[in-house]
Amino acid sequence: MADVRTILSEEALASLRAAFDPALLGFAATKRAAAPYTDAAPFIDAIGARYYVAGPGASGPSSPVAPKDRERTLIGILAAGNRPAFALAVHVYWGLMEGLDVDDIADTLLLAGAYAGVDAFTNAAFTLGETLELLAGLAATPETARSAAVLPRIIERFRR
Repeated sequence: MADVRTILSEEALASLRAAFDPALLGFAATKRAAAPYTDAAPFIDAIGARYYVAGPGASGPSSPVAPKDRERTLIGILAAGNRPAFALAVHVYWGLMEGLDVDDIADTLLLAGAYAGVDAFTNAAFTLGETLELLAGLAATPETARSAAVLPRIIERFRR
């Protein structure tokens, strides 16, 4: 695998960001999280309202965590916990769309790995590389760069 900093060009990242739909990801995330146990929906919706929907320009209280910081935090948690690659891949994509760059994410993975172990870092770094390769391919056309196209491809690629 190539150095992760060389996989996704600035042009490809700009194409993905231009086609990003945060509302779609927020909706999909909350519905998917509550699906296995529908009684969890109020809890999941409250988290979504506080950390994903609220903020500058949105109705309701402002989120106490900026989207970029939220994604950096979640990437670190998912990497340190050796969580499923699918969850990390989604938040790598989301983090990139919220303004993180590949160095931000790689440094977050390295810090998480310093505390969680080399295996956690290695797994997360491979997931980062595979996610970037997938995104680089999807950025090629405006249709495949849309969040509505990216999210199913991440699910298809990483859901194991």
